[in-house]
Amino acid sequence: MSPEQTDTINNRPLRRSSFESERNITSSGGASPKRSGFRLQKPVIIAAVILAVTAVIFAFWGTFFCNTLENKIWVLHFTVEGKEHQIGFRFGEENECLLYNGGFVNNGRYSITKGLNGKETLSIELTEYGQPPISNNFNYEITGNIFSGRNLTLTDLSGENLIRSITGIDKDSADLVCDYTEENGKKYYKYTLSAEDSFETEYDRYPDGKTDSELSGTWYCKMDDSVYDHTYTFNDDGTLTIKFRDFTINGCYTAENGSGKFNAVFGNGSVSNNKMTYEIKDGVLTLTMNDVPEKCTKTDGSDVFESEVR
Repeated sequence: MSPEQTDTINNRPLRRSSFESERNITSSGGASPKRSGFRLQKPVIIAAVILAVTAVIFAFWGTFFCNTLENKIWVLHFTVEGKEHQIGFRFGEENECLLYNGGFVNNGRYSITKGLNGKETLSIELTEYGQPPISNNFNYEITGNIFSGRNLTLTDLSGENLIRSITGIDKDSADLVCDYTEENGKKYYKYTLSAEDSFETEYDRYPDGKTDSELSGTWYCKMDDSVYDHTYTFNDDGTLTIKFRDFTINGCYTAENGSGKFNAVFGNGSVSNNKMTYEIKDGVLTLTMNDVPEKCTKTDGSDVFESEVR
């Protein structure tokens, strides 16, 4: 057979490749060999598998091993006089920080800066009625992974005891529930928090609590100074949420025939009990809590104003 054949369609030479000639020579019995792209496809498949595995590793690296503050709830568990308590932090988008403390939630901001020694400093500022009750700087370290659990260690550079500042427990008890180092007569407190899926809000429910269908829902109290605007949400399960612009109180209530009471749990386990009276007339709720009357109107939700830090 001539090494050249004529393409009967285009009438131009068509030369057999050496690859095809070799296959014809080595085939036995005159049978036409099966066409195969194995020599071309194998490297491509291997490369594709390597790329896919690499992509999976990088995609899950952050989930399994990458230690960041954001979008986790870091909970500090501690025991005072035989009772277990907890506070928690959540670091979210746009540097938002939330502090969970019993039935209370404070809004705030956080930032991270790197010092000349290369160490990063975590700054947290939490507000209440626009004022910062907590403004602290910490050295911090994140250890562990998704398998062993992640821990956040904070070392308070202010020399204050954060647990005492937040929960109000006495100094001696506060010193017992966290480690500290002492330098030049100043104590630097250290706290170890664990990454958890949620923070369990503490409630003190009324055993024989009553609810009033007319009172149920969300009521908006607009104040002369908008910093103090807030809402009351009376839920049918006996829980009550009081929401201000930069902090929230979660508690319980009981109400019947225009009178009742409500409470909230602090981070140290103590309970604030309060009395209330109410009257609804022409769509306006006159709510008197601890002898302070307020006028409120019904609204569709508690977010009639945006939570913010002033």
